[in-house]
Amino acid sequence: MERERTVVRSWGAFALGSVLAIGTVAVLFWDVRSVADLNSDHVMTMAMLLVAIASGHYFLPACKSGNWVYALLLVALFCAGTFVCVTGSAGRGAEVAKGKEANSLSIEEKRADAKEQLRLGREEREDIHKKWVKCSATKTFDCSKLKSALAAQDSHIAILQVQYNDSKLPPEVNVRLKHAAKVFSFFSRADAASIEYGLELLWPFALALVMELGTIVFLGLAFGKAVVIPAPVAPAPVPVPVKRPKRTPPGGGGRRGRKAQTEVYDFAARFREKNGHNPSGSDIVSAFPGMPTSTAYDYAARIKRSEISVISRNAA
Repeated sequence: MERERTVVRSWGAFALGSVLAIGTVAVLFWDVRSVADLNSDHVMTMAMLLVAIASGHYFLPACKSGNWVYALLLVALFCAGTFVCVTGSAGRGAEVAKGKEANSLSIEEKRADAKEQLRLGREEREDIHKKWVKCSATKTFDCSKLKSALAAQDSHIAILQVQYNDSKLPPEVNVRLKHAAKVFSFFSRADAASIEYGLELLWPFALALVMELGTIVFLGLAFGKAVVIPAPVAPAPVPVPVKRPKRTPPGGGGRRGRKAQTEVYDFAARFREKNGHNPSGSDIVSAFPGMPTSTAYDYAARIKRSEISVISRNAA
């Protein structure tokens, strides 16, 4: 009976689909650093990812077999699972981008604050310097306090300057999208700011959609259905009756065998008359060179058992 089983048709497609699946899982679970960080949302998201991949894999077999109800249900599951995974991946990507943007804004604020403190320190130092110059011109007051304050302010300004110089520049956010917006604006004559805003909204969804669909497509190409045909069972062999050959008398069969047997007995009779005892197997072999040794000894045993002393050709 024929049956189907799932086989790997392309290991290259399987590797590509696996890499994209791992990337999708990494984006969806980017905030998980330990088992304690897992929650019900992560479990449902993983289930939706498996549903999307499995429904895409079983859609074509359902169509080929004519199960249109199941095919429509698989399409619904595919769309729902893909929507959930793409939305979650895009949201996670947007969250990471917003985190980078917030970090950049924080650095920029700190640098701006250091610059403002340096400006205020210089203005205060200028006021102290003016007072010290005016005090020194009168030569009637003690200006040592102003001189000390001016020196302290110079030291404070030097510290602020070092802090401002050491503060790192904020990284520019969305450099690629900004450059792409300028290129699109050049060709379309549209506002670059509007194009950049649209790219910022669509970019995370585009990345997640490519990864999700790539996972489903490549894994679908990697796996396939193969028809397994069981090997035919060979019928049991019919026993063939073995024909046993008829026992051939020593020296040959048929008339030739009887003739050979008579010649042997005649030889035995002559041998006994001449030597006074029956011939042995070696004597018979010597007299009949073409006879097998076993047959000759068989003749010698028969002659001895029958106690034939003289057998002539006439008696035979």
